[in-house]
Amino acid sequence: MKLLEYLRLVSRSALERPLGQILRDQVFRHEVEREAKFVATQRKLAGLTDAAERMVLQELRSRVEETFFILGSGSSVEDETSLRFRVISQGVSVGINAWAIHDFVPTMYSFEPEARRESDHFKTLSILNRPEVLSAKPAILILRPRTPTESEQIGQLVEPLISRTMLYGRVAVPTRSLRNLPRDTAVSLKLLATNLSPVVTMDSGASIVRMTSLALQIGFRKIVYVGVDLNHTEYFWEKNPSYLERRGLSSFESGQIGPRHETLNPAARPFPVTDVIRGIRDGLKDEGVVQLYSGSPTSELAKFLPVFRWR
Repeated sequence: MKLLEYLRLVSRSALERPLGQILRDQVFRHEVEREAKFVATQRKLAGLTDAAERMVLQELRSRVEETFFILGSGSSVEDETSLRFRVISQGVSVGINAWAIHDFVPTMYSFEPEARRESDHFKTLSILNRPEVLSAKPAILILRPRTPTESEQIGQLVEPLISRTMLYGRVAVPTRSLRNLPRDTAVSLKLLATNLSPVVTMDSGASIVRMTSLALQIGFRKIVYVGVDLNHTEYFWEKNPSYLERRGLSSFESGQIGPRHETLNPAARPFPVTDVIRGIRDGLKDEGVVQLYSGSPTSELAKFLPVFRWR
């Protein structure tokens, strides 16, 4: 009997019991293998090669002793900007999705393709085709597209960015029990670290979890979340519209609905993003020195992560 056929006969409650952890690990391993094949297929369809992936991973591995900054688009990005970006520029940084609007050019950009052409996010990659970004040659990480419409967005990039563009995949955390989350995140990260080509990350429906997974898989041990506010939906370009003016945009719709970030909504994902970050922290507490920090005292993450000292 095939694994997935067997799993249909096993209840979720049984999977979450102590003896079920072995089966959860097998499920996760199977899903990672399947996702890696899908990433390889989508890479070929997009006209990309694995050369960019090898180059980017080699560069990142050479810098694992540095601090890894994950750049979200919350309005707290505007706090003490000159000091913060002097510090961020000394480490490795990844700007997520709408970060393309910001002036600061990070080490790499991470994008999740948009399925709707009418969305402002559909054109986000084209915002990178400006002199200061092209000269910096950041790496471009794109979550593997699922449809021709999503693949189409890769064509917005020009050289030298396209030659530094790689696709990556994602697989959900295997457990659905908060009690098992620390253990399962730790085991899953170990598995993912053993094979980084094609790159597959652990996921919970949030870009910051995928970038956290990528950093830890490669070997980074100090991660700071900047502009990951979560407890509101005001973005840096709304607090400071001059960013839009410099990008030639009259507006940019985030797509968020409600007073809090959608990644905190447990109805749309296995766990709220805060539970997963806390689970990663707890799961890795005995695995050497792994330090996770909130970049702002006002972030939802600051309720359980120490606040990074910028000064």
